[in-house]
Amino acid sequence: MSITIRPLTPGLADDFLHFFDHVAFCDHQDWAGCYCMEGHRKSGDDLFSYFGQKNRACARELILSGRMHGYLAYDGDQVIGWCNADNKRNYLYLTTNASCWPRKDEGLRIMSMYCLTIAPQRRRQGLGTMLLQRVIADAAAQGYDLVEAYPWQEDSTEYAYHGTARMLERLGFERAGEFRDQHSDMHIYQKRL
Repeated sequence: MSITIRPLTPGLADDFLHFFDHVAFCDHQDWAGCYCMEGHRKSGDDLFSYFGQKNRACARELILSGRMHGYLAYDGDQVIGWCNADNKRNYLYLTTNASCWPRKDEGLRIMSMYCLTIAPQRRRQGLGTMLLQRVIADAAAQGYDLVEAYPWQEDSTEYAYHGTARMLERLGFERAGEFRDQHSDMHIYQKRL
């Protein structure tokens, strides 16, 4: 397996969109219209009202304007994975949910790993770990204080798009809290850099 991990740039917008159009959720059509927009919506929004072409258009606009960040995993020229990672302050979902900001974290530079999506036939092969290792390395190089992730409290395969607690713990993350709203019941995991 020859895997390349590339930061998302406007020039890779078509690769990102093709991955979400045809690959990411070919086994879970209920989620096929997400285009990784959950973190870019406000806490409390009806996320499903945006599914499909609305999310696709918004994702395209964010990528082309340089406001969506993350990493694409390639096998040759095929995208087989995606990790949505950016400064925590750039995610509306997190900035509009006060329980996402424990008092001890005020003033810190936090890189959030918001979403991790792997092609169905490539899951459980270590790609999520590879993507997250790249996030950690780049965050450290950019002077962040910590990396944060938000696995669901119900640790099932269906809800693993935020990563799993087990994977995060293997990479040195520790549970730092939890948050809830009408859509979410998630842990906050952090890794100090």
